[in-house]
Amino acid sequence: MTPDIDFSPVARFIEALTGDATALQIGIQVAVAAAALGLGSLVATSVRKRVPSNPRWKFGAGGFDRVVLPLFMWLAVWLGKLALAPYQGVALLDIVLALVTAFAAIRIAVYVLGHVLPQGAFLRSAIRVIAWAAWIAVALHLVGLLDDTIGALDSAGVTLGKQR
Repeated sequence: MTPDIDFSPVARFIEALTGDATALQIGIQVAVAAAALGLGSLVATSVRKRVPSNPRWKFGAGGFDRVVLPLFMWLAVWLGKLALAPYQGVALLDIVLALVTAFAAIRIAVYVLGHVLPQGAFLRSAIRVIAWAAWIAVALHLVGLLDDTIGALDSAGVTLGKQR
C-alpha cells in the first residue's frame, strides 16, 4: 500500500505548522512575503512614474502600467523564496506565489483581451469568466485538487467525430 502524499501548498504549510517549523521560521516567511509584496509595489510605482507612456506599449485596455504591478510583485516574491529556500521551508511563500501568479495572469489576460475584443458587455463578461476560472484553478491547486479535477473533467469529455 502506497502512502497518501499530498503535495499541495496548503498541505505543506499545515504540515510545517504541525511539524518542525518554528514560530520564528513562519514569522520570517510572513516578513519575507510582506517585504516582497511591498518592494514589488514600490518598484512598480517607480517604474510607472519614470517610464514615459509609449504608444508602442499601448496594447490593450489600461495600458502596460496595469501589468507592471503584479509582475514586479511576482518577481519579488519569487526572489524572496529563492533566497530563503536553502535555509528553511517556504510553504507559505509557495501559497503567496500562487496567488500573485493568478493576479498576474488575470491582469495580463485583461490587458490582452482589452485590445482584442471590442469594449462592451461581452468584454466585461469574458473578463469576469477568466478571472473566476483563474481564481478557482488557484484554489484547487492550493488544496491539491487541481489534477483530480482536470482528470475528472477530461474523463467526462464528449467525442464528436475525431475531436474530443
